[in-house]
Amino acid sequence: MSKPISILLCLLMMSCLVTQSRIEVRAETAMDELEQAILADPENPQLLFQRARLHLEKKAYPRAVMDFDHALRLHPRFVEALALRGEAYLRMGNPERSRQDFAQVLNLAPEHETARFGLADSLLRSGDLNRALEEFNQLLRTNPEHVQARLKRGQLFSSRENHAQAVTDFDIVLAKSPGMAEALLGRGKSLRELGRLENSLADLNQAVLLDSTALALMERGLTFGRLGDLDSALRDFNTALNISPRNPEILLHRAVLYALAADHRRAVVDFTQVLREQPNNVHALLGKGLAHQELEQFSQALDDYSQVLRLDPTSYSALNNRGMIRLQLGQLSSGCTDLQAACDFGFCTTLNFARKEGYCP
Repeated sequence: MSKPISILLCLLMMSCLVTQSRIEVRAETAMDELEQAILADPENPQLLFQRARLHLEKKAYPRAVMDFDHALRLHPRFVEALALRGEAYLRMGNPERSRQDFAQVLNLAPEHETARFGLADSLLRSGDLNRALEEFNQLLRTNPEHVQARLKRGQLFSSRENHAQAVTDFDIVLAKSPGMAEALLGRGKSLRELGRLENSLADLNQAVLLDSTALALMERGLTFGRLGDLDSALRDFNTALNISPRNPEILLHRAVLYALAADHRRAVVDFTQVLREQPNNVHALLGKGLAHQELEQFSQALDDYSQVLRLDPTSYSALNNRGMIRLQLGQLSSGCTDLQAACDFGFCTTLNFARKEGYCP
């Protein structure tokens, strides 16, 4: 790096530090002034509200809630205090309590956009997708330009595998905010599921460039995998796991990739790590069984398939594969019973072959 450029960078960094320092000083000054004002007038709901907002900005959420509580005891219909207390509860990971505040705001002020969005978001976080969608729809009917509501609705559509509608929402978001990494990530994922792989990769490349999160890298890895570029997919999964080493979803995808590449020993290692985090993950158990089967570690494979069937007795894949192993080990009666059960659930190919060869009646 040349000396003038390094000096310029240094000056820019110093300028940023000075600016941040000034912001912090102003915030501390504002807080000190509010403390003095509240001492002089402790029952003033506006002063308590202003201090609560400063606590919220500083991420001191319990203190913010205490001040909002006090302000609302003095002024129970204080709409903005209710709305921001709902936001504080949401940030604290209490969507149920936040939902009560947002609903109360909407009873007092039905057109309050912040509360409508907060209610929809809290429902989304609680897993009540139908009601969340209703609230996002209502908000977007009132204000079609609400970027965050459209982003969240796109993500909700994607989670329900309604990818065409998800892409429509993400398109509108990106027309207004072209550099929004979340929207690029969401659209890239939905485009992949719609089979538009090159478009998906273009979006996910941008998303990774803007914000190289474990999730963005994992999604791009999945698109590389669909394109048949297993080396690039593995590179992305490895980088994602450097960021989030125990993430079971990424580990599962890497395990599947290893299995596709016939690296069954590494697949077993990753499937095992997934099961440490999620002992009842049927996909990981089934994958581990397949890898053990490929390695001719039949005892371990039988254990894996039996665990799958304890969790999901209708898994024809586990029944079929366990039946095949039992036939290979000479356990004809139990093997044929498994193959018949798999056939009862709609997969009869192996049973028909076993009958043709004389293994099963």
